Amino acid sequence: MSSGARLAIIAESLRQAAAGIMANKLRSLLTVLGVVIGATTVIAMLAVVQGLNASVASAIREMGTATFLVSKYPMTRNVSFEEYLKIQRNPDLTDSDARAMEAASPWIRRASASVTNVHDVRAGKLEASNVFVKGLSSSFAEISDVKMAQGRLFTEQENARRRNVCVIGPTVGDRLFPGLDPVGKHLTVGRHSFLIVGVLKERGKMFGQDMDSVVLMPYTSYTKAFGKGDATLSVQAVDTERVPQALNDAITILRGIRRLKASEDNDFFVATQETLMSSYYKIMGGVYAVMVGVAAISLLVGGVGIMNIMLVSVTERTQEIGLRKAMGATRAFLVLQFLSEAAGLSSVGGLIGLLFGAGLATLVGSVSPIPARVVGWSVPVALVFAASVGIIAGLYPALMAARLHPVEALRRE
Repeated sequence: MSSGARLAIIAESLRQAAAGIMANKLRSLLTVLGVVIGATTVIAMLAVVQGLNASVASAIREMGTATFLVSKYPMTRNVSFEEYLKIQRNPDLTDSDARAMEAASPWIRRASASVTNVHDVRAGKLEASNVFVKGLSSSFAEISDVKMAQGRLFTEQENARRRNVCVIGPTVGDRLFPGLDPVGKHLTVGRHSFLIVGVLKERGKMFGQDMDSVVLMPYTSYTKAFGKGDATLSVQAVDTERVPQALNDAITILRGIRRLKASEDNDFFVATQETLMSSYYKIMGGVYAVMVGVAAISLLVGGVGIMNIMLVSVTERTQEIGLRKAMGATRAFLVLQFLSEAAGLSSVGGLIGLLFGAGLATLVGSVSPIPARVVGWSVPVALVFAASVGIIAGLYPALMAARLHPVEALRRE
């Protein structure tokens, strides 16, 4: 058989498949409902997962390059209540620990302490509630690449002299000084007044949290006003290749400060960007498993529906199949025709599910704190899976039709 004849057979098979689908529109639509649900689930859940991945990766990148964190509490795993009580008795980390690391290790470029709490912030009669107030070492800006929209960040001299200066996020500025330039004005945190010296660039939201509802001030000014509290240390190595040496030095220096014996465990925790991402992906592994399970069940239901309707179609068209075989139609032609019809049904369901899934992801992203982003590669993946379900589900009915004896098929009513 020539290639032209094969192409003609394929074209005729596809035409017959389309005619079969269009002849029973309502039945076809109900048949693909399971595939629609499965494709919608796949697209929507992939969009949510990809949005979460992008948000977490962005947050971790903001730590700065060649940077790791040192904290009193573990950042990469959950702890029991008994372990939490034990950890709570450990000494707090402070800015002096960060200074000691900078001074003692040739592999540590900078180390910065940060403390955070939530306060209501006021200016005159206006108030911004639940604002994240952070006390930072001045080197924090160099480690995390803090970007300013107006004014400047506080200096090392202001940190050393405990000056009551601060930098605010755009949300705080809009709430307390609507339509005005906040730089040079004062705001009140608790009972303490701070001079605004700068405004941060807008960062948007992450997991529903407004990243611009923030006030940054010198670490020493924060501890003077609100007490020391427990700090998290951001430690930057001289370059990415020296992170292991810098990390080992940080642990050794901190153990020396705390006079821990060789037999004693660390009473602090260290997390690199890699361990943070690894911990996140372990958590997301469970989400992926649930997503695959839900999508698989939905597609299985859709596949059963397609197989059922294709078996009915073979029964209804037995005489037609017999006539085609009597006129010379080959088994391959009939298999291709019925497989094309099944794949067409599931592909239509996949396309409808794709549109519903994208709409659902957009709705989730707009009305909830969960970020959702439809990525390009998820579209062909969903369509390929949908078409595959149709081909697999339609294989048995197609073979059943192809194996019919033309005389017996023509005699059936």
